[in-house]
Amino acid sequence: MRSARPRTARPGPVAADLLRLLETVRVRLPDGPAAVTAAEERFAAVRSTHSVHRLRLTLAGGRRLDTVFKRLRRQPGIDPGREVRVYRGLLAGGALDAPRLYASLCDPATGRYWLLLEDVGRRDLDSCGVRGALAAVRWAARMHAAFQGRETRLRGLGCLGEHGTAGCDLLVSAARRRIATVARPALLARFDRLAGRLPGTVRALAAQPRTLVHGDLAGHNLLVQHGGSRVRPVDWEWAAIGPGAWDLGKLLTGREAVRELLLAAYREEFARHAPAPPGVRALRGALAHCAVLRSLWQLGCPSPLPRGVTLEPAALEAHLDTLAGLQDAAAAAASGR
Repeated sequence: MRSARPRTARPGPVAADLLRLLETVRVRLPDGPAAVTAAEERFAAVRSTHSVHRLRLTLAGGRRLDTVFKRLRRQPGIDPGREVRVYRGLLAGGALDAPRLYASLCDPATGRYWLLLEDVGRRDLDSCGVRGALAAVRWAARMHAAFQGRETRLRGLGCLGEHGTAGCDLLVSAARRRIATVARPALLARFDRLAGRLPGTVRALAAQPRTLVHGDLAGHNLLVQHGGSRVRPVDWEWAAIGPGAWDLGKLLTGREAVRELLLAAYREEFARHAPAPPGVRALRGALAHCAVLRSLWQLGCPSPLPRGVTLEPAALEAHLDTLAGLQDAAAAAASGR
């Protein structure tokens, strides 16, 4: 039977096209599908890379369900359907503590992609202290240990990117285009010299064990529950096959005071789930090379640019200084200095 048209508690808090879409949705629950009969927006819509709405749905029979509706948009170099396929396959049933998927659309013919997900709260890792950071690195270690050495299985999922030369080349091209539009020729020439050193970083990371990586473990992508002891990772559009140090490095950023504590917790948790945790020296070297690529990513990532990154010539000069310093530090770590 066709469900009643969803309505809202206040005039117009949910866009009309979203209401029409929800009218056709049957939410997948553990005990079976259910039709949506009403929808109410709980908080103002979030607009960043994608459009995100937090909705309270009323289902046939009167059950209320708190959800997040994410409408994915195209970005240069990113498959907009990747995150949908990741939730449908790898994360089915809330695997890896990800939010449960209730409904989705992945339609390349029309360019429409969206997710209806379990709402796991609004408190993120950036609002937590050391307890939350420890929970996050332990969560990452469990995931990395579970998938290390299983590249064939991961590739077979058909929904993951892969870290390597091609991805680095895309970032270099994007960063160079940006710099070329605003910077002096001398700055562009300096960037080209630094980019010439990147193949060594790519080779060093390719030599590291491969695993599943979330790809963007910024604090706002790790929602926490139970006082910070449980981590719920969201925003899987950068999920890929790569070195675990990519995720770990992102978690360590801005937490220098507890860096050694977090590194020890990561290795300890990894050892609980796999026979050979990464060695300290190898891990430090991989982290140093990942820092180089993160600095490049800040210049070449899809718009908008990360917070604090600008394309003013003086700011670009400082950013290239940082990139050069990170490259020197990675070389020193590789040689054991």
